[in-house]
Amino acid sequence: MEFFFINNILQRRRRIRNLILQLEAEDEKIFHAIQAATVKTYNPHPKYPNYASDWVFDYSPPDFFRLYRMTLKTFNRLHALTVEKNPEYHRGNVTGREPVSSTSRLLITIEYLAAQGPLRKIGDKFGIADSTVYNIVEETLDILIAMQSTYIKWPSADEAEEIKAEFRDACGFPGVIGAIDGSHIEVKVAAEHIGDYTNRKCFQSVILQGCCTYSKLFTHINVGFPGRAHDARVLQYSDLWRIAETQEDRLFYGSGHLIGDSAYPLRNWLMVPYKRHNGLLPEEYNYNRRLSRGRVCIENTFGWLKSRWRRLLFIDVNSLDKITKVITACCVLHNFCLLHDDYLPENDLITIPQMPVALFIGPQPVNATGKRNMLKQLLA
Repeated sequence: MEFFFINNILQRRRRIRNLILQLEAEDEKIFHAIQAATVKTYNPHPKYPNYASDWVFDYSPPDFFRLYRMTLKTFNRLHALTVEKNPEYHRGNVTGREPVSSTSRLLITIEYLAAQGPLRKIGDKFGIADSTVYNIVEETLDILIAMQSTYIKWPSADEAEEIKAEFRDACGFPGVIGAIDGSHIEVKVAAEHIGDYTNRKCFQSVILQGCCTYSKLFTHINVGFPGRAHDARVLQYSDLWRIAETQEDRLFYGSGHLIGDSAYPLRNWLMVPYKRHNGLLPEEYNYNRRLSRGRVCIENTFGWLKSRWRRLLFIDVNSLDKITKVITACCVLHNFCLLHDDYLPENDLITIPQMPVALFIGPQPVNATGKRNMLKQLLA
């Protein structure tokens, strides 16, 4: 009897011990399941070993220029300036992985702006996720836009005299300190905004209004108006119009002026062609011809801009704020390259279709009409 009693106790202890072991095993499974759900793991992306530090800088100069639309010398200058202005730029933004170097960050952004490829192709090349490419591009665009006041600026009085001499030598038109026009950048917009952004060529666009020197440097830009807007309306809502109308001497130093096409209103500070439906007088025709020879530089500037930064041929993003950032950053890089004597070869330029000009119809100020007539007689 005593034997059976002791045996029952031992069996009960074994059952209790097995139950405890079973509960501990289940607890461990639960613990690992919770850990797997809360701890982020990273799947490594196959990539070129040391792509940014080794492979890129072994490219021949033509290959580097073809891929990144600037010379290696210009890239190194831009990288040095970027790190100097933003010491934190070299730090990575991906926890638990090797930080993305500042060189790679800049290469990623330049490659994004230089071509129409998707983010995933760039991420595959550099071995990072698409979301990381997106974040890097966003950060670098902000840095480039912060340089706008340094590289896109209105000319000083002395610089204006040099610009006048350039235009006078090129086309014989006196007093010109810049040419103005608008360019349509094709973009992707939401269905509810298609009507506002559809232009006269029946595609959706955002307008880039630019002023430039004869050397094709931007001196002023205004980005973001929907493609449906008239060029004159874009100008009249810009800060350039506000300052020119109220403080003309501040921008044009007495006798200077811009030149534009027939889409713009005639102002004392903006000379446009004569518009006569029943024929032009010989001196008016000569005036228009010289103005057109000078004004073509802004069309060429837009051509250079889009030929170098091919992202501008079609910006396939859903955010209008991001679209504005991309366009502005490309304009900054355009000036940066030209100021460092980095030019596109002639065979690399693409032909940009011109939009039909919608004539401006409205009153013409007496003083502006008198100034244009005086220039007409001077050029005769």
